[in-house]
Amino acid sequence: MSTEPPPGRALAWLDTHSWWLALGITALGFALRWHGTGEFWLNPDEGIYLQAALGPTSFWDELRANAHPPLYYAILRGLSVLTHDFDALRWVSLLASTGAIYALFAAGRAMSAAPAGLAAALLAALSSGAIQQARVLRPYSLLVLLLALALWQLAAYLRGGGKRPLAGYGVALLLAVSTHYSAFLAVGAVGLALGTGLLLRSIPRRQVLPLLAGSAPALLAMAGLWMWHIAPNLEGQELQRQAVEGWLKPHFIHGMEFLEVWFHLVGVARYVLIEEWEVGLLLLLGCGIASGLWGGRLPRLAGLIATFALLIGVAAARTFKYPFSFTRHSMYLLPLLALPIGHVATACVGAARRWVGVGSGLAVVLLLVGHRPLNDLAGITERFPRPLDELVLRRSAVEQTLVQLHRFRDAGHPVLMDVQTYYSLAPMFAGANYRREPMEQGVFRFAWGRSTVLVNDSWTLTIDDKSAGHRDELDDFLRRAAARFPELELTKRHYAVLLVTGWSQRLVQQLGKLERTAGAGRFVGVFSPADSPHLAGLQIDLSIFARVRAERR
Repeated sequence: MSTEPPPGRALAWLDTHSWWLALGITALGFALRWHGTGEFWLNPDEGIYLQAALGPTSFWDELRANAHPPLYYAILRGLSVLTHDFDALRWVSLLASTGAIYALFAAGRAMSAAPAGLAAALLAALSSGAIQQARVLRPYSLLVLLLALALWQLAAYLRGGGKRPLAGYGVALLLAVSTHYSAFLAVGAVGLALGTGLLLRSIPRRQVLPLLAGSAPALLAMAGLWMWHIAPNLEGQELQRQAVEGWLKPHFIHGMEFLEVWFHLVGVARYVLIEEWEVGLLLLLGCGIASGLWGGRLPRLAGLIATFALLIGVAAARTFKYPFSFTRHSMYLLPLLALPIGHVATACVGAARRWVGVGSGLAVVLLLVGHRPLNDLAGITERFPRPLDELVLRRSAVEQTLVQLHRFRDAGHPVLMDVQTYYSLAPMFAGANYRREPMEQGVFRFAWGRSTVLVNDSWTLTIDDKSAGHRDELDDFLRRAAARFPELELTKRHYAVLLVTGWSQRLVQQLGKLERTAGAGRFVGVFSPADSPHLAGLQIDLSIFARVRAERR
């Protein structure tokens, strides 16, 4: 016989009105996500997804060259039949992120009770990372929605059985692993939690085989993706090496000292949960996991899933397989952590043992009153790196330069850029991308109006700046382009155009510096919109480049 106290009036009232309260929280989350999104141009990574959506001849090439499974690309590809507007395509993320709020409410309600669902929904609505990812062309919002749906359907099946929730769990899990590879880690956490629950007799034996059958499509998809995409294109390949040694390096765990693991855990909470409240919310997570152990088999399962998810995340980061830090790559943890945190709310209103409720209530008060002192006490600093801002280039900056960009397009001069710029300006090249030539000798080209665009196979370019130790990648780019496309007669032309945009400000700053110096003879006509340090263009005097190259010989 259960020793839990009967639900009180507060719990009964919340249970009766929870669906309407959840709708209100969902509306709040939508407003936070939608506000201001139309003010920004797309970032370079968004351009990768846009290219895959709008370039039918390059769809599979783009997919094989990037580190994600095909579902999100395929969704954008299907929607591109209706629109090529990247703002419209961003609504996939916006709607998925909004739907995830309500799905987490349903999952929390099924795993624990109405207060848990409402708390999980509120956490998702206010999540710093979720708000940011809802505004951009990335698969993380869809991933969170699918994982939340999978957990909801799993709880519904474990609570009452039935083929429908089992099928819903299997389909949601299959779609999740087809959306982003971090779902593999979530599947591992759920599997270990279910296995532990079976040992603890929280999972009836009669449900084991149906759960295995429901999980089979996702497991088969994981095996297929490994053989078709991960092993030949990612594992041990150049793309993985560049990521591990480059932009992802700070987000891996390089030692198992307590403080390093702690700072990475705090970084996860800062991005995935609510920034500036991370330590208090980690305290609530601990309370939620502990209270779940005495809160029934489903709250216990939610706590086990969160525990195994964190352990797997630390192990993956320590072995340099997947980042675990203040980064968008940790977004898969949101639904896994939100449910045990939400269970604290159930404990507070009397649906669990009294001592658990009192302890949880004190934890909530401590969070509300002292979240900033908690951060200071825990030694939170800017030690962990901030992720790149998703929205950096304002639409107004692009609009200011449209006249100049169209002049470049119609002038007939060669237009030079790096890969980052190419993806950032993808909406302008949509019509030309259908005729993009393959990459050879580190260069590819396509037609843009009367001009030919040449793209260098590097994320950024540098120009000769010996004082800063930069080698002249631009000169090397021109040399390879002239060899690859002799019919363009680059060595005989007087001018070429260089466009620069994206996250990196180094070349933009270099160009501005050259414009203000007397030795900038080989560059003319530098321009950059006044309100943006992320966009610049200039004309290059190719004859000076030729003389400099001859002198070096």
